[in-house]
Amino acid sequence: MLDAKAAAGKVVVGFDDRERRLMTPGVITIPEDSSLRQAYRAMAEHHVNSLLVLGARHGTPLGWVTARGLLAWLDRDPDLNLVGKAVTEQPIAVHPTASARDALTALSRAASRS
Repeated sequence: MLDAKAAAGKVVVGFDDRERRLMTPGVITIPEDSSLRQAYRAMAEHHVNSLLVLGARHGTPLGWVTARGLLAWLDRDPDLNLVGKAVTEQPIAVHPTASARDALTALSRAASRS
C-alpha cells in the first residue's frame, strides 16, 4: 500500500516489499510559478530528470516537467519563463490504497490515450 506524505517540497512514499521493486520513492516537486532556471537547478541538485509541478495556490499536481521537455525551452530566457508553462506530461493519480496492478493499468490507459 502507498503512503504518501508531503515534506519540505518532497513527497515521501512508503512501499511494501513487492511494490518496492516497481516504484522509486521520493518525488521532487516545484511550484508552477518557479522559473525554468529553478527547475534546471532542482533537477541537477537532486539528480532527477523530471519534477512534479504543483499549483502555486493549492498545491494540486498539474503535471510533469521533464529534462526532455525542457529542450524546447533552451532558446528562451530561463529567468523569465515559468515552469508551469513547460509541463509536458499530465499527472496520473491512483488512490493510495490501489495495488501496483491498478497503478500499472492507469498508466497503460493514459499511454494509450496519448
